[in-house]
Amino acid sequence: MMRKLFRNIAFSFAVLMLLASCSKITRKKTVITFWNAMKGSRGRALQTLVNQFNQSHPRIFVKAVFKGSKALYANNYSVLIRDLLLSLKKKDPPTMAQVYENWTAQFIGADAIVPLETFVHGKNGYTPKELHDFAPAFLKSNEPGGVLWTLPFNKSLYVLYYNKTLFNKMGIKSPDTWDNLLVLAQKLTLAGKNKKIIRYGLTDPPNENLFNLIFYALGGIYFKHGKADFNSEKGDYALRMMRQMASEKIFLPDYHAIHAFIQGKAAMYIATTAAFPYLKSRSKFQVGIAPVPGELRSMGLFAGTNLAVFKNATPSQQKAAWVFIKWLLKPVRSAWWAAHTGYVPVRISALRSPVFVSYLKKNPEFEVPLHELPNAFTDPRIWAWESIRGIVGQEVEAATLRRIGIKKALKKAAEETNLLLAQSPVNDRIKAMPSVKAKKKLKAPSPVSTK
Repeated sequence: MMRKLFRNIAFSFAVLMLLASCSKITRKKTVITFWNAMKGSRGRALQTLVNQFNQSHPRIFVKAVFKGSKALYANNYSVLIRDLLLSLKKKDPPTMAQVYENWTAQFIGADAIVPLETFVHGKNGYTPKELHDFAPAFLKSNEPGGVLWTLPFNKSLYVLYYNKTLFNKMGIKSPDTWDNLLVLAQKLTLAGKNKKIIRYGLTDPPNENLFNLIFYALGGIYFKHGKADFNSEKGDYALRMMRQMASEKIFLPDYHAIHAFIQGKAAMYIATTAAFPYLKSRSKFQVGIAPVPGELRSMGLFAGTNLAVFKNATPSQQKAAWVFIKWLLKPVRSAWWAAHTGYVPVRISALRSPVFVSYLKKNPEFEVPLHELPNAFTDPRIWAWESIRGIVGQEVEAATLRRIGIKKALKKAAEETNLLLAQSPVNDRIKAMPSVKAKKKLKAPSPVSTK
């Protein structure tokens, strides 16, 4: 009887010791929080990668936290930046997060993030060969002031989507200039017997995105000598074109433009490659991809965020975050991420990955934006860009919908922008835009009716 009792006590003691051992292992696990704005299929793809990492790295646990809204048309990035700024005010930011280039400028000014350059050139960093494997334009956009603060993650390029079935039927090709797009939009617009438009040539939100694409195509640069430079001949041309197309009812200004295109209410639509999986799965016609029309420059405008690590994280959390970032950005995972989201690989060697090669075989149209990578550039990286986008977007919409004159809209936007720039608390080393490599000399914009 006593022997059995001692045996039970010994067994219980062994169990307790095992549990205590497991508890110690759990306590040693470094937990890092990763705030992101990935929703729906992209969120599920990201979580798949996070789960794979957690399973293969028992000493680190990455907690992916979605910062966005469940609303269909919500801007999840707006929610993310709001929460990041609030967390910094409370001195409780996440370990790491997705950040745009202009957010990085704000965080540098607030001394809130750690330059990843410290890890990149550290013991477990990148070799020169590995670092050169990142797409040059993407990497350069992460180097404000010549310091590598962040690394590129989910990058997409702006493209022109078109109803390929309709284009083939009409025997027409995608436009290569904005003047050609204007003519093509007129040809593609279809009106019913009561003159009600059945199909528009182009649809897009009537905001700063479309304005910027036309403006950049002309070789426009947003800022010169610390002041707004879009209140110019090129800015006038861009806004007049938007206004003319809307007035002639060949352009459908719609903040839900993606659905107008899917429903066949418009023959062309401009967005980033991130929209491709959704468009292809929802459209009843074949979706074509063409480069955004260019005039003086190749139009490789890219968007998307980068990965940043915050200073408030402990040294062990920062180190763990670097292990995760390096794992996440390996070519094989960059290729997988691109094939499941519509983003483009950030590593050059990922383009040759079997996963991505297979994806291109099934989606040959996706090769089009990849040719723009050598000429890729992004929006200005200054701290106030988010606010300036709002200022310009508001005036562009008002002018496009004829609520205000073109010159008045541009002047007002420029004046408000300059007031904002004059308050700049952030270092001026951050460049607004790369220099333009013109393909041809600038000619006066083609006459555009003001109607």
